[in-house]
Amino acid sequence: MENAANAGDSAYIGENNGAFAETVTRFIDSLDDMLRQKASGSSKPQKDSPDGELLIRLSEACDKYDMDGADRAMTEIDKFQYSSDEGLARWLKENVELMNFMEIRERINNFLSKEK
Repeated sequence: MENAANAGDSAYIGENNGAFAETVTRFIDSLDDMLRQKASGSSKPQKDSPDGELLIRLSEACDKYDMDGADRAMTEIDKFQYSSDEGLARWLKENVELMNFMEIRERINNFLSKEK
């Protein structure tokens, strides 16, 4: 992005700025989660990322607009602290509360496709 800006390549910046901003946001969210955990002395067990089966359960609950099912899956996901989920667990928790079911399904599908 810096090279494109220096070269005046606004087309490249326009095409890639959204992905760059999303990556930076996930990075900041991950740092925020890590600092919050450190400050609170959280004793949650560590995992790399949420279990794929739980993510699928959450996605299916969202597909059916099943708030109770989404809450149950989120409760299980929230039992752990994740080191490599790119801020997914935190984002899911916020969006389950907002009932952004379509966005949740899309983000889970994207995350699971990267995991393969």
